Amino acid sequence: MVMFNLNPVPKPSFKRNKPTRKQRGAISPSVTLKLYERSKGMCERCYRSKGQERAHTLRRWRIKGKTTLEDLAHLCITCHDWADETADGRKFLQQFRYRMYVNAGRLQEYYE
Repeated sequence: MVMFNLNPVPKPSFKRNKPTRKQRGAISPSVTLKLYERSKGMCERCYRSKGQERAHTLRRWRIKGKTTLEDLAHLCITCHDWADETADGRKFLQQFRYRMYVNAGRLQEYYE
């Protein structure tokens, strides 16, 4: 006598409509090249050291589409740690992002 009848649900045949956080936060090679050209290889906060890390000025879950040049800052390791770990650092990234959106003429998108 069979107590349970196994009826597995078939796999869905459709693809995901919305990109994942990882996909939205991915930085394309073309954006990386533009970022390096904008910063000329220097940290965009202290201007003393070589910019080695690409810091998101916006959390990945808040990015609507793909990561753009205005959503990134080229920072040295020390400044990147400071920006991620302190309230003043988060404020700096927010102000930096605002300036980049103003310079790019995309201020309306900043408030969306």
